[in-house]
Amino acid sequence: VDVSLVGTPLTHERFLRRHRGTYGPAIEAGKQIFPGPKTPIKNLLLCGDSVFPGIGMPAVAASGMVAAHSMGLETLGKQQELLDDLRI
Repeated sequence: VDVSLVGTPLTHERFLRRHRGTYGPAIEAGKQIFPGPKTPIKNLLLCGDSVFPGIGMPAVAASGMVAAHSMGLETLGKQQELLDDLRI
């Protein structure tokens, strides 16, 4: 039995709830850069494929680290303390 799993923009739109199956921010290559984690809302940071360093699992994980470091959570111990304080 052969199994074929096909990911297309239509499947990404349906199952991942991505607008028209796209990834990342709407920027022109070579003209703009991925935005950083900061927002105009105090204490709200962004991470994921729409912020620096960009698209792909390693980049998305790194964007979470960038956001955590921006909050002063450079170490796993500091992150654990915050989670304990929040009772998560």
